[in-house]
Amino acid sequence: MPPKTSAHAKEKPKKSTVAGHQGNWVPMSMQLVTNPIWSNKKVPSNAWRVYWWLTNRMTGNLKYEDDPNIYGMVAGANPVSFTYIASDLHCSWSSVQRSVEWLVTNGMVARGRDGKGQEYRYLVIDSIREFELEIINGTSSGWETGTADKDGSR
Repeated sequence: MPPKTSAHAKEKPKKSTVAGHQGNWVPMSMQLVTNPIWSNKKVPSNAWRVYWWLTNRMTGNLKYEDDPNIYGMVAGANPVSFTYIASDLHCSWSSVQRSVEWLVTNGMVARGRDGKGQEYRYLVIDSIREFELEIINGTSSGWETGTADKDGSR
């Protein structure tokens, strides 16, 4: 007689939401970890922790036709407040704000929002998480990134 299995053993894990997470560790590329930018004296103290939080809350990957990067969607590209991230990391919202600004400026995270005063939506640039890749027609220009054009403008 075959062994009995519980109903819970057969359930597939559900995709993460902003409140959920993907596990205790998150894969980060060796290129990211060994990037000399982390040795700079002006790196916000919580930048690693905020980057980990954003990467841990990714729910899928997407790629725009005109862009070679693969972006990891944080919380399904839904808005996430600085206060929410700060409460999980036990730090101030202003520390999260500084860290996100630094991550965006250094091209590790992209952010966008629907209007002034609205909370940001986030994408992790060059995601190596294994999710089904969604190809998007159009351009990634609606997201704020730190990559500047050759003339210095964004």
